[in-house]
Amino acid sequence: MVASLRLKLLGSFEARGSSGQTVEISGKKGQALLAYVALSPGKSLPREKLVNLLWSDRGDAQARGNLRQVLVTLRRDLEGIDPVPLLFERDTITADAAAISSDVGEFQWLAASTTPDDLRQAATLYEGEFLDGFAIRDPAFEEWLSAERSRLRELAITVLDRLAALSTGPEAIAIGKRLLALDTLREGSYRALMHIYADQGQFDQAIRQYQACRDVLRRELGTEPSKQTTELYREISESRYRPAQSAETPAPAPGTPPAAAKSPSPLSIAVLPFVNMSGDIEQEYFSDGITEDILTDLSRVSALFVIARNTAFTFKGRAVEAVQVARELNVKYVLVGSIRKVGARVRIITQLIDGTSGGHVWAERYDRAFGDIFALQDEISQATVAALKVRLLPQERKAIETRSTQNPEAYELYLHARHYLQQRGARNLEIALRFCHQALEIDPHYSRAWASVALCEALLYVRGRSRESGLSAAEKALSLDPSLAEAHAAKGRALAELGRYEEALAAHEMSLKLNPDSFDVRYYFGRTCHQIGRYEAAIEHLERAAELLETDYSPLGLVSQSYEMLGRKDEATHTVRRALALIESEIAERPDNVHAIVQGAWALAYLGERKRAQEWARRAMAIDPDDPLDHYNLGCSLARMNRPEQALDLLEACASKMSAEWIDWVKQDSDLISLHDHPRYKALIARGEASLAASRKNKAAAPLKSA
Repeated sequence: MVASLRLKLLGSFEARGSSGQTVEISGKKGQALLAYVALSPGKSLPREKLVNLLWSDRGDAQARGNLRQVLVTLRRDLEGIDPVPLLFERDTITADAAAISSDVGEFQWLAASTTPDDLRQAATLYEGEFLDGFAIRDPAFEEWLSAERSRLRELAITVLDRLAALSTGPEAIAIGKRLLALDTLREGSYRALMHIYADQGQFDQAIRQYQACRDVLRRELGTEPSKQTTELYREISESRYRPAQSAETPAPAPGTPPAAAKSPSPLSIAVLPFVNMSGDIEQEYFSDGITEDILTDLSRVSALFVIARNTAFTFKGRAVEAVQVARELNVKYVLVGSIRKVGARVRIITQLIDGTSGGHVWAERYDRAFGDIFALQDEISQATVAALKVRLLPQERKAIETRSTQNPEAYELYLHARHYLQQRGARNLEIALRFCHQALEIDPHYSRAWASVALCEALLYVRGRSRESGLSAAEKALSLDPSLAEAHAAKGRALAELGRYEEALAAHEMSLKLNPDSFDVRYYFGRTCHQIGRYEAAIEHLERAAELLETDYSPLGLVSQSYEMLGRKDEATHTVRRALALIESEIAERPDNVHAIVQGAWALAYLGERKRAQEWARRAMAIDPDDPLDHYNLGCSLARMNRPEQALDLLEACASKMSAEWIDWVKQDSDLISLHDHPRYKALIARGEASLAASRKNKAAAPLKSA
């Protein structure tokens, strides 16, 4: 079906009907609202969220009145367009995924492809910045707009990078120049263009690119080109350069499986994120949790090839046809669904679609009491397997029906906890810990809840906000389920926070053996590796974590520091830019996420955007002035901005609140290298080492005292 309304958002704003006629949308606020809603097709957006986005600096009554006025005008502008692109309900507004489309949605879809033609189309669609020239004087909207522009620009750079690698001749040069125009400080773009010119024998042009790179880095950043770029220049200038073999196919998009056989396996399936139809964005945790559990159940069936969670979730919030998904992922079947949870009732609609024909293999609607949620998950998984005519082995059926808890209330509390745990920050960790304890009051044998307790406690322990290190909770989880990879990961993190690094590495190795595709496993293993100076291993694990949970910015911050410690400056800078794009998206979604704001201040300081970094730091301190780890990270930002006295003020203020073991992290932190010769820094380290020695002495003596 052709969409009745098509939006052009890359470059200047345009709206057209299905016949190509221009649709005039009155006013910047109306255009902004339409663009915002169109980027989340099928998702019911609360009116309150739109008020906070477009009128954050107005009083509540005035803001609501302004929204009503804009909606009345927007309805009039869209009058006569059929099907109706926007659905107006009492408290929400929804873009009908079948009736409205945008060049952004198509660009994102094509960017995830592995075919050269799709990548060329994606590059063509990116005509300019998202809503180029668009300005509304509202801080919340400007922040969201900046985040979206950064995210889409980064995606365009990825597309052009991949396209340049498989192009030749004038096309390759044009792509290289366009790549450079998107970010004139990105060293990798200069290097790509050097390769392109050198591969075509235009060595003088390649050398000019190096000189341009060197000059702009000196002028704008006060730095020199990296060793990698300099060595490439020497190879070219000394006639040692050897052209690389031209690539037949582009590198796969992040999170996509390698291209396998031309025809998909007859027993291959992708489980797309079930759509939250509750009209409450806070219910996303529940729909995502159900999707992940069904995906995990199907993964236990040995006869099935199931696309990994990280790949499937790249389609979250995107209006795509099942046939397109199947072709892109090279699978035979696609399972889609929606969930509506209202009070004690749950309604789930599922459809198993043939990826070749687009026909329904099986579809069902379930309307059950919430207490039946586990039986319902089992039923969906087993009905899917039966529809594919796969025979379940007895042990597979048992694995599907075996759960860490059989209590639906405890399960929902655990999903709440995971939601807050993933947002990080002391306040969110404490909320997550409370949800875990509530789940354990209902089911004391819930191993996954114990593993989450261990993580929360370990991450709060280093902040001085938990007396428990998390080790006991991790051991409890493992006593209930020795095969739980996340419990081993939590144990590894708790041991690392205690400075017991060899034991921590052993726990991390076990977690990796049990589940190499778990975010927790990879992230906390990478964090420990970074902490003890194993930077290559840290990059490997943390980059994998970033693939597994593509919205999480935390792994990339540590990746960039690991690159920096290895002397790979351009890769570090590129990774910081990737992190900042994710941070800006997170803040647009949750403006009060202090952890994200603090990390954003650090990223901006790293990139030399001092004014914005200072503004973000002030905002973080205003929202939550009590998290010592935030103080530490803001101190790191100030050190990056060459403000040593203010940096040390914050570091000294948080020192007495953090755990004694924290000093080990401080000593290896690349953010603080500029302070190493400062007397106050040396005194801080000396006090920290003395405190750690005393702490270890007391802990060693504790068993003797109890005897």
